[in-house]
Amino acid sequence: MRISRILFAVILACAITSCGSLRRIGYENGHEYVDLGLSVKWATMNVGASAPQESGDYYAWGELEPKEVYNWSSYRFRTEGDTVYDVKLSKYNTKKNHGTVDNITSLLKADDVANVKWGGNWRYPTIAEIEELADENNCTWTWTTKKGVHGYKVKSKKKGYKRRYIFIPETSELVNFGIEDNKAKGTYWSSTLIEAFYACTLSFIPDRISVYGAAERPVGLPIRPVSPKW
Repeated sequence: MRISRILFAVILACAITSCGSLRRIGYENGHEYVDLGLSVKWATMNVGASAPQESGDYYAWGELEPKEVYNWSSYRFRTEGDTVYDVKLSKYNTKKNHGTVDNITSLLKADDVANVKWGGNWRYPTIAEIEELADENNCTWTWTTKKGVHGYKVKSKKKGYKRRYIFIPETSELVNFGIEDNKAKGTYWSSTLIEAFYACTLSFIPDRISVYGAAERPVGLPIRPVSPKW
């Protein structure tokens, strides 16, 4: 009987180790993350998704709800104007001729839908954190499919974390009243502004990853949240 119990314990421990080490899932306020050995923990899925391969909801930069129209006229922080040439902004602005200047270039907690929807310490990733994830010295990016959806398997190269990974699916971009078809591509928001009108993005195609992409703030994109490791 004692031998059987010991054997069961060994088998259970091996099963937990062999399976758990692949993604090593933890939870922050009820939402899954994987610690890849980087500066932050990465969520296993996008805001609004119920599985890693789903795109989830699409948001304009700094907005808190999905919507039907994604343009400057419907943008939360726009006060007037319809293009980058004449738009006036009430927040996150560095240009005097485009409204109130506050020189805030990183998304604040109150405007971070990852934190508003998920709570805890969840938030948009910064461009530096995306750059860290994309660094070939830190992670291997492999184009693959998960349940019929194309995307990248991002696997850690860090010692002690080498079997851990996340899946980042391809996505579309929501512009104006429709969807810009981005099959075999992906674009995700960061919390970092490039200038008054554009925010940095993680952008990819099957053979290239860019952490210096950018999109106009009213464009609808998904968000892959992160959580600090403190």
